Amino acid sequence: MRKLIINKGERAASHHNYIYEDGKKTEIPDDGVVFLYKDKYGLLHASEWEDIAAESGKYVMTDEVYAHEGLPFLNNSVYTVWGAGPCYVYLAKTREDKFYTPDKVIHDRKVIITKGNEAKKNDCELLRQLYLMLGESEENE
Repeated sequence: MRKLIINKGERAASHHNYIYEDGKKTEIPDDGVVFLYKDKYGLLHASEWEDIAAESGKYVMTDEVYAHEGLPFLNNSVYTVWGAGPCYVYLAKTREDKFYTPDKVIHDRKVIITKGNEAKKNDCELLRQLYLMLGESEENE
């Protein structure tokens, strides 16, 4: 599930771990939803709390990614995604670490990815798609 949300000044629900019903404290079950957003430097963040993501103005609600210490977490790996293009993601702020996602052709050449990186390729492809969703202009919606 993926949903792009644009916050136009509306206040998002505050994050709480518990609700109170009839004077009893009950823990809210984890629904598995994570909110992805970019900071002003272009780093992709992940949060379990919508109010944190809503501060950025534009965020994606998804259940395909986990959050670990504010960053996307997939297959036991934390990813720092600083940018994305048609067939790659930047995994470093300096944009020196460009990781190509699978089965893409650039300038009539197929980009070959080293074997054994299937999980990382799939993770980076998913994060690339989500990052590009955040880069879409409001006119396209």
